[in-house]
Amino acid sequence: MVRHAHGALELRRLAVAILAGDAPAAGAAAAPRFSTGAWALFLKVEQCAGPLRAAFARLGVDPPANALLDDRVRADTQRTLSTRGQLAVIGALARERSWPAVVLKGGVAAAAGEPIHLADVDVLVRTEHAASFATELSHRLGVTVEGRPTVRHLAAIAAPHALPVELHTSIDNRWTALTETAWHRILPLDGLPGLSRLAPRDHLWHMLTHVVIDHPDRRGRLRDALLIGAALAECTAEEEREMEQEIARLPYARPLADQLAFARRLTQRQRASDPFELVAFTNFWMLERERLRRIPRTPIGELIYPTVWHWVIALVAGWSNRQRLVDGLHEDSPSPSRLRVTAWLERHVPPVGKALRLGVRAIQYAVAFVLAWPLARQVRRAAKEVE
Repeated sequence: MVRHAHGALELRRLAVAILAGDAPAAGAAAAPRFSTGAWALFLKVEQCAGPLRAAFARLGVDPPANALLDDRVRADTQRTLSTRGQLAVIGALARERSWPAVVLKGGVAAAAGEPIHLADVDVLVRTEHAASFATELSHRLGVTVEGRPTVRHLAAIAAPHALPVELHTSIDNRWTALTETAWHRILPLDGLPGLSRLAPRDHLWHMLTHVVIDHPDRRGRLRDALLIGAALAECTAEEEREMEQEIARLPYARPLADQLAFARRLTQRQRASDPFELVAFTNFWMLERERLRRIPRTPIGELIYPTVWHWVIALVAGWSNRQRLVDGLHEDSPSPSRLRVTAWLERHVPPVGKALRLGVRAIQYAVAFVLAWPLARQVRRAAKEVE
Protein backbone atom coordinates (compact mmCIF):
# COMPACT_ATOMS: atom_id res chain seq x y z
CA MET A 1 0.00 0.00 0.00
CA VAL A 2 1.31 3.44 -0.99
CA ARG A 3 1.54 5.45 2.27
CA HIS A 4 4.04 8.27 1.81
CA ALA A 5 3.08 9.87 -1.55
CA HIS A 6 0.55 12.20 0.09
CA GLY A 7 3.11 13.41 2.62
CA ALA A 8 5.68 13.90 -0.13
CA LEU A 9 3.23 16.08 -2.06
CA GLU A 10 2.55 18.18 1.05
CA LEU A 11 6.31 18.62 1.44
CA ARG A 12 6.58 19.73 -2.18
CA ARG A 13 3.88 22.37 -1.58
CA LEU A 14 5.75 23.61 1.46
CA ALA A 15 9.08 23.52 -0.37
CA VAL A 16 7.72 25.75 -3.15
CA ALA A 17 6.60 28.21 -0.47
CA ILE A 18 9.90 27.96 1.43
CA LEU A 19 11.90 28.68 -1.73
CA ALA A 20 9.69 31.77 -2.14
CA GLY A 21 10.68 32.95 1.36
CA ASP A 22 7.72 31.78 3.42
CA ALA A 23 8.97 31.36 7.03
CA PRO A 24 5.73 29.77 8.37
CA ALA A 25 5.98 27.14 5.63
CA ALA A 26 9.54 26.39 6.74
CA GLY A 27 8.33 25.91 10.29
CA ALA A 28 5.56 23.59 9.11
CA ALA A 29 7.96 21.49 7.03
CA ALA A 30 10.32 21.12 9.99
CA ALA A 31 7.52 19.80 12.20
CA PRO A 32 7.77 16.13 13.20
CA ARG A 33 4.40 15.21 11.60
CA PHE A 34 6.12 14.31 8.32
CA SER A 35 7.47 10.77 8.29
CA THR A 36 11.00 9.85 7.30
CA GLY A 37 9.45 7.92 4.41
CA ALA A 38 7.69 11.03 3.09
CA TRP A 39 10.89 13.08 3.32
CA ALA A 40 12.90 10.36 1.58
CA LEU A 41 10.36 10.10 -1.24
CA PHE A 42 10.15 13.88 -1.68
CA LEU A 43 13.92 14.32 -1.83
CA LYS A 44 14.39 11.33 -4.14
CA VAL A 45 12.03 12.79 -6.73
CA GLU A 46 12.61 16.54 -6.36
CA GLN A 47 16.43 16.39 -5.86
CA CYS A 48 16.52 19.87 -4.31
CA ALA A 49 18.25 19.27 -0.96
CA GLY A 50 20.93 21.96 -1.38
CA PRO A 51 18.65 24.87 -2.37
CA LEU A 52 16.06 23.83 0.23
CA ARG A 53 18.66 23.65 3.01
CA ALA A 54 19.91 27.10 1.99
CA ALA A 55 16.33 28.46 2.07
CA PHE A 56 15.86 27.18 5.64
CA ALA A 57 19.08 28.99 6.61
CA ARG A 58 17.96 32.26 4.94
CA LEU A 59 14.72 32.14 6.89
CA GLY A 60 16.47 31.37 10.18
CA VAL A 61 14.49 28.15 10.66
CA ASP A 62 16.10 24.91 11.79
CA PRO A 63 15.64 22.14 9.19
CA PRO A 64 13.82 18.90 10.09
CA ALA A 65 15.47 16.84 12.79
CA ASN A 66 15.47 13.58 10.83
CA ALA A 67 18.89 14.40 9.24
CA LEU A 68 17.72 13.29 5.79
CA LEU A 69 18.06 16.78 4.34
CA ASP A 70 21.62 17.17 5.62
CA ASP A 71 22.49 13.67 4.40
CA ARG A 72 21.28 14.52 0.90
CA VAL A 73 23.15 17.83 0.90
CA ARG A 74 26.30 15.95 1.90
CA ALA A 75 25.79 13.40 -0.88
CA ASP A 76 25.17 16.14 -3.46
CA THR A 77 28.29 17.99 -2.27
CA GLN A 78 30.29 14.81 -2.86
CA ARG A 79 28.79 14.54 -6.35
CA THR A 80 29.79 18.13 -7.03
CA LEU A 81 33.38 17.58 -5.86
CA SER A 82 33.63 14.38 -7.89
CA THR A 83 32.27 16.18 -10.95
CA ARG A 84 34.79 19.00 -10.61
CA GLY A 85 37.58 16.41 -10.45
CA GLN A 86 36.36 14.72 -13.61
CA LEU A 87 35.92 18.06 -15.37
CA ALA A 88 39.52 18.97 -14.49
CA VAL A 89 40.70 15.78 -16.25
CA ILE A 90 38.49 16.53 -19.26
CA GLY A 91 39.73 20.12 -19.37
CA ALA A 92 43.37 19.03 -19.27
CA LEU A 93 42.76 16.63 -22.16
CA ALA A 94 40.92 19.30 -24.14
CA ARG A 95 43.82 21.75 -23.69
CA GLU A 96 46.51 19.22 -24.63
CA ARG A 97 44.72 18.09 -27.79
CA SER A 98 43.12 21.43 -28.69
CA TRP A 99 39.72 19.74 -28.67
CA PRO A 100 36.90 22.11 -27.66
CA ALA A 101 34.76 20.77 -24.81
CA VAL A 102 31.54 22.39 -23.53
CA VAL A 103 30.09 21.51 -20.12
CA LEU A 104 26.31 21.13 -20.24
CA LYS A 105 23.29 21.45 -17.92
CA GLY A 106 23.89 20.78 -14.22
CA GLY A 107 27.61 20.42 -14.77
CA VAL A 108 27.84 24.22 -15.08
CA ALA A 109 26.40 24.62 -11.57
CA ALA A 110 28.72 21.90 -10.26
CA ALA A 111 31.69 23.69 -11.84
CA ALA A 112 30.71 26.76 -9.79
CA GLY A 113 30.84 24.65 -6.62
CA GLU A 114 27.10 24.44 -5.96
CA PRO A 115 25.99 21.22 -4.23
CA ILE A 116 23.74 19.70 -6.86
CA HIS A 117 22.25 16.30 -7.56
CA LEU A 118 23.81 14.88 -10.73
CA ALA A 119 23.33 11.49 -12.39
CA ASP A 120 26.07 12.00 -14.98
CA VAL A 121 28.46 14.56 -16.44
CA ASP A 122 27.46 15.85 -19.89
CA VAL A 123 30.06 17.41 -22.18
CA LEU A 124 29.59 18.54 -25.78
CA VAL A 125 32.49 17.80 -28.15
CA ARG A 126 32.99 18.14 -31.88
CA THR A 127 31.83 15.10 -33.87
CA GLU A 128 35.25 14.69 -35.50
CA HIS A 129 36.94 14.56 -32.07
CA ALA A 130 34.37 12.42 -30.24
CA ALA A 131 35.79 8.92 -30.79
CA SER A 132 39.37 9.95 -30.01
CA PHE A 133 38.20 11.98 -27.02
CA ALA A 134 36.31 8.97 -25.63
CA THR A 135 39.26 6.64 -26.14
CA GLU A 136 41.77 8.98 -24.50
CA LEU A 137 39.48 9.91 -21.62
CA SER A 138 38.70 6.25 -20.92
CA HIS A 139 42.44 5.52 -20.85
CA ARG A 140 43.13 8.34 -18.40
CA LEU A 141 40.31 7.27 -16.13
CA GLY A 142 41.35 3.63 -16.39
CA VAL A 143 37.93 2.41 -17.51
CA THR A 144 36.13 1.13 -20.58
CA VAL A 145 33.13 2.61 -22.35
CA GLU A 146 29.84 1.08 -21.19
CA GLY A 147 26.20 1.08 -22.25
CA ARG A 148 24.50 1.95 -25.52
CA PRO A 149 25.09 5.16 -27.49
CA THR A 150 22.25 7.42 -28.60
CA VAL A 151 21.90 9.77 -31.54
CA ARG A 152 23.20 12.58 -29.31
CA HIS A 153 25.99 11.05 -27.24
CA LEU A 154 28.46 8.21 -27.19
CA ALA A 155 28.19 5.34 -24.74
CA ALA A 156 28.91 6.50 -21.18
CA ILE A 157 32.41 6.39 -19.69
CA ALA A 158 31.92 5.11 -16.16
CA ALA A 159 34.77 5.14 -13.64
CA PRO A 160 34.32 3.38 -10.28
CA HIS A 161 32.96 5.63 -7.51
CA ALA A 162 32.41 8.48 -9.97
CA LEU A 163 29.59 9.75 -12.14
CA PRO A 164 29.48 8.46 -15.73
CA VAL A 165 30.65 10.90 -18.40
CA GLU A 166 28.58 11.28 -21.56
CA LEU A 167 30.31 12.89 -24.54
CA HIS A 168 27.65 14.56 -26.67
CA THR A 169 28.02 15.36 -30.34
CA SER A 170 24.58 16.98 -30.55
CA ILE A 171 22.14 18.83 -28.30
CA ASP A 172 19.37 18.93 -30.90
CA ASN A 173 16.03 17.18 -30.82
CA ARG A 174 13.30 16.75 -33.41
CA TRP A 175 12.04 20.30 -32.84
CA THR A 176 15.11 22.32 -31.89
CA ALA A 177 18.36 22.67 -33.82
CA LEU A 178 20.82 24.27 -31.43
CA THR A 179 24.18 22.53 -31.80
CA GLU A 180 25.84 24.36 -34.68
CA THR A 181 24.76 27.87 -33.72
CA ALA A 182 25.64 27.23 -30.06
CA TRP A 183 29.23 26.37 -30.95
CA HIS A 184 29.74 29.92 -32.26
CA ARG A 185 28.63 31.49 -28.96
CA ILE A 186 30.37 29.34 -26.31
CA LEU A 187 32.04 31.06 -23.36
CA PRO A 188 35.00 30.06 -21.14
CA LEU A 189 33.96 28.17 -18.01
CA ASP A 190 35.28 30.00 -14.97
CA GLY A 191 37.71 28.08 -12.78
CA LEU A 192 38.24 25.12 -15.11
CA PRO A 193 40.82 25.84 -17.83
CA GLY A 194 40.24 24.15 -21.16
CA LEU A 195 36.48 23.97 -20.74
CA SER A 196 33.65 26.12 -22.05
CA ARG A 197 29.94 26.52 -21.39
CA LEU A 198 27.00 27.51 -23.56
CA ALA A 199 26.00 31.15 -23.82
CA PRO A 200 23.19 32.01 -21.35
CA ARG A 201 20.38 31.86 -23.91
CA ASP A 202 21.60 28.56 -25.35
CA HIS A 203 22.16 27.11 -21.87
CA LEU A 204 18.57 27.99 -20.92
CA TRP A 205 17.04 26.73 -24.17
CA HIS A 206 18.93 23.43 -23.95
CA MET A 207 17.87 22.70 -20.37
CA LEU A 208 14.27 23.81 -20.94
CA THR A 209 13.73 21.66 -24.03
CA HIS A 210 15.66 18.75 -22.53
CA VAL A 211 13.31 18.59 -19.55
CA VAL A 212 10.01 19.33 -21.31
CA ILE A 213 10.51 17.44 -24.59
CA ASP A 214 13.09 14.73 -23.85
CA HIS A 215 12.12 13.89 -20.24
CA PRO A 216 8.46 14.85 -19.67
CA ASP A 217 8.42 12.94 -16.36
CA ARG A 218 10.78 15.65 -15.06
CA ARG A 219 8.51 18.59 -15.86
CA GLY A 220 8.18 20.70 -12.73
CA ARG A 221 10.89 18.84 -10.77
CA LEU A 222 12.24 21.42 -8.33
CA ARG A 223 15.88 20.66 -9.06
CA ASP A 224 15.40 21.24 -12.80
CA ALA A 225 13.12 24.24 -12.31
CA LEU A 226 15.76 25.95 -10.14
CA LEU A 227 18.49 25.29 -12.72
CA ILE A 228 16.27 26.66 -15.49
CA GLY A 229 15.43 29.68 -13.35
CA ALA A 230 19.11 30.38 -12.68
CA ALA A 231 19.82 30.17 -16.42
CA LEU A 232 16.89 32.51 -17.13
CA ALA A 233 18.33 35.06 -14.70
CA GLU A 234 21.48 35.25 -16.88
CA CYS A 235 19.50 36.17 -20.01
CA THR A 236 18.64 39.63 -21.20
CA ALA A 237 15.03 40.82 -21.56
CA GLU A 238 15.43 40.70 -25.34
CA GLU A 239 16.67 37.09 -25.24
CA GLU A 240 13.72 36.16 -23.06
CA ARG A 241 11.26 37.74 -25.52
CA GLU A 242 12.90 35.90 -28.44
CA MET A 243 12.62 32.62 -26.56
CA GLU A 244 8.93 33.16 -25.82
CA GLN A 245 8.34 33.73 -29.54
CA GLU A 246 10.25 30.55 -30.38
CA ILE A 247 8.25 28.58 -27.79
CA ALA A 248 4.98 29.74 -29.37
CA ARG A 249 5.97 28.08 -32.67
CA LEU A 250 6.51 24.59 -31.20
CA PRO A 251 3.92 21.84 -30.62
CA TYR A 252 5.11 21.71 -26.99
CA ALA A 253 4.35 25.42 -26.46
CA ARG A 254 2.08 25.03 -23.41
CA PRO A 255 4.35 22.84 -21.26
CA LEU A 256 7.43 24.84 -22.30
CA ALA A 257 5.73 28.11 -21.29
CA ASP A 258 4.46 26.59 -18.02
CA GLN A 259 7.91 25.24 -17.15
CA LEU A 260 9.60 28.57 -17.90
CA ALA A 261 7.04 30.54 -15.87
CA PHE A 262 7.30 28.12 -12.92
CA ALA A 263 11.11 28.37 -12.97
CA ARG A 264 10.93 32.17 -13.09
CA ARG A 265 8.63 32.30 -10.06
CA LEU A 266 10.84 29.95 -8.03
CA THR A 267 14.01 31.88 -8.79
CA GLN A 268 12.41 35.28 -8.12
CA ARG A 269 10.89 33.88 -4.89
CA GLN A 270 7.30 34.56 -5.87
CA ARG A 271 4.34 32.64 -4.48
CA ALA A 272 2.13 31.22 -7.20
CA SER A 273 0.15 28.16 -8.23
CA ASP A 274 2.02 24.99 -9.16
CA PRO A 275 0.98 23.60 -12.58
CA PHE A 276 2.97 20.40 -12.04
CA GLU A 277 1.45 19.03 -8.84
CA LEU A 278 -0.21 16.08 -10.56
CA VAL A 279 3.05 15.19 -12.33
CA ALA A 280 4.88 15.30 -8.99
CA PHE A 281 2.25 13.24 -7.18
CA THR A 282 2.29 10.61 -9.94
CA ASN A 283 6.07 10.34 -9.63
CA PHE A 284 5.80 10.00 -5.84
CA TRP A 285 3.08 7.34 -6.12
CA MET A 286 4.79 5.34 -8.89
CA LEU A 287 8.18 5.39 -7.17
CA GLU A 288 6.77 4.24 -3.86
CA ARG A 289 4.74 1.52 -5.59
CA GLU A 290 7.85 0.37 -7.44
CA ARG A 291 9.77 0.06 -4.17
CA LEU A 292 6.93 -1.79 -2.45
CA ARG A 293 6.35 -4.21 -5.29
CA ARG A 294 10.06 -4.70 -6.01
CA ILE A 295 9.30 -5.10 -9.68
CA PRO A 296 11.76 -7.61 -11.23
CA ARG A 297 14.21 -6.21 -13.76
CA THR A 298 13.89 -8.12 -17.03
CA PRO A 299 14.95 -6.98 -20.52
CA ILE A 300 11.33 -6.64 -21.64
CA GLY A 301 10.34 -4.91 -18.40
CA GLU A 302 13.18 -2.39 -18.67
CA LEU A 303 12.09 -1.68 -22.24
CA ILE A 304 8.38 -1.13 -21.47
CA TYR A 305 8.27 0.16 -17.88
CA PRO A 306 9.57 3.71 -18.60
CA THR A 307 6.86 4.05 -21.26
CA VAL A 308 4.24 2.82 -18.78
CA TRP A 309 5.45 5.46 -16.30
CA HIS A 310 5.17 8.19 -18.92
CA TRP A 311 1.69 7.04 -19.93
CA VAL A 312 0.51 7.09 -16.30
CA ILE A 313 1.75 10.69 -15.91
CA ALA A 314 0.13 11.74 -19.19
CA LEU A 315 -3.21 10.15 -18.29
CA VAL A 316 -3.26 11.63 -14.79
CA ALA A 317 -2.08 15.12 -15.78
CA GLY A 318 -4.36 15.25 -18.81
CA TRP A 319 -1.64 15.76 -21.39
CA SER A 320 -2.19 15.13 -25.07
CA ASN A 321 0.32 12.40 -25.84
CA ARG A 322 -0.09 12.43 -29.61
CA GLN A 323 3.00 14.51 -30.38
CA ARG A 324 5.15 12.68 -27.85
CA LEU A 325 4.17 9.34 -29.37
CA VAL A 326 4.95 10.49 -32.90
CA ASP A 327 8.34 11.83 -31.80
CA GLY A 328 9.16 8.60 -29.95
CA LEU A 329 8.14 6.38 -32.83
CA HIS A 330 10.36 8.21 -35.30
CA GLU A 331 13.39 8.68 -33.05
CA ASP A 332 16.53 7.29 -34.65
CA SER A 333 18.95 5.01 -32.84
CA PRO A 334 22.62 4.39 -33.65
CA SER A 335 22.48 1.02 -31.90
CA PRO A 336 21.14 -2.15 -33.49
CA SER A 337 17.81 -3.42 -32.27
CA ARG A 338 17.82 -5.74 -29.26
CA LEU A 339 15.72 -8.15 -31.35
CA ARG A 340 18.01 -10.29 -33.50
CA VAL A 341 15.62 -10.49 -36.44
CA THR A 342 15.18 -6.72 -36.54
CA ALA A 343 18.92 -6.12 -36.15
CA TRP A 344 19.67 -8.49 -39.05
CA LEU A 345 17.11 -6.79 -41.27
CA GLU A 346 18.46 -3.34 -40.38
CA ARG A 347 21.89 -4.45 -41.60
CA HIS A 348 20.81 -6.28 -44.75
CA VAL A 349 17.44 -4.77 -45.76
CA PRO A 350 17.38 -1.33 -44.07
CA PRO A 351 13.89 -0.20 -45.18
CA VAL A 352 12.32 -3.42 -43.90
CA GLY A 353 14.37 -3.29 -40.69
CA LYS A 354 13.32 0.29 -40.01
CA ALA A 355 9.65 -0.53 -40.66
CA LEU A 356 9.84 -3.52 -38.31
CA ARG A 357 11.46 -1.44 -35.57
CA LEU A 358 8.70 1.15 -35.97
CA GLY A 359 6.09 -1.60 -35.68
CA VAL A 360 7.71 -3.03 -32.55
CA ARG A 361 7.75 0.42 -30.96
CA ALA A 362 4.07 0.91 -31.79
CA ILE A 363 3.25 -2.41 -30.12
CA GLN A 364 5.38 -1.41 -27.12
CA TYR A 365 3.44 1.85 -26.76
CA ALA A 366 0.11 0.04 -27.06
CA VAL A 367 1.05 -2.54 -24.42
CA ALA A 368 2.35 0.22 -22.14
CA PHE A 369 -0.93 2.12 -22.51
CA VAL A 370 -2.97 -0.94 -21.53
CA LEU A 371 -0.76 -1.48 -18.45
CA ALA A 372 -0.84 2.22 -17.53
CA TRP A 373 -4.61 2.71 -17.65
CA PRO A 374 -5.51 0.95 -14.36
CA LEU A 375 -2.51 2.52 -12.61
CA ALA A 376 -3.60 5.97 -13.73
CA ARG A 377 -7.06 5.37 -12.29
CA GLN A 378 -5.51 4.46 -8.93
CA VAL A 379 -3.31 7.56 -8.97
CA ARG A 380 -6.25 9.83 -9.83
CA ARG A 381 -8.27 8.41 -6.95
CA ALA A 382 -5.35 8.87 -4.57
CA ALA A 383 -4.72 12.43 -5.81
CA LYS A 384 -8.29 13.45 -4.96
CA GLU A 385 -7.54 12.77 -1.31
CA VAL A 386 -5.03 15.63 -1.21
CA GLU A 387 -6.80 18.21 -3.37
